Amino acid sequence: QQLTHPSNHAIADLLPALVVSPPWLSKKKKSPIPVLDLAPLGIEPICYLTEEISNQLLAKYIWYSKHITVSHEESTTNLLARMGFQRRIAGTYIKAPEAVVEAWLNEDYSTLLSEFKVFHSPTGHYWQLRILTTLPLEKAVKAWNALTLSPHTDT
Repeated sequence: QQLTHPSNHAIADLLPALVVSPPWLSKKKKSPIPVLDLAPLGIEPICYLTEEISNQLLAKYIWYSKHITVSHEESTTNLLARMGFQRRIAGTYIKAPEAVVEAWLNEDYSTLLSEFKVFHSPTGHYWQLRILTTLPLEKAVKAWNALTLSPHTDT
């Protein structure tokens, strides 16, 4: 129905812009978030550890000599014992069973995880993964990725 009488209400053309279109009702323009896209630089690894410095470290720090021993000479059973496959019962240390050694050598980490839970089932125990720093990089990374996907304890 159209009005035939003149209206005493103000029309939008006669009102100030602030009243017609208040700023809190207008949609704000979203500006794109700037993205910093840099190409990675290839950097060659540099080893500053000379034989002379290595001998000084061996003489001064016992932890360094233990790392060298572990990475080059230690048996798989002793390595697994340092990782947590060792428990003491009645004054005797019990090391990892043969199935654990085979799982480690075959990189069967799911078996290794389940054996760890069985090995420490009555008490619970944590992985000691710091020993991985003494292993070759590829082996250490594979072991780290597999062993850190599950909880570190059997509880």
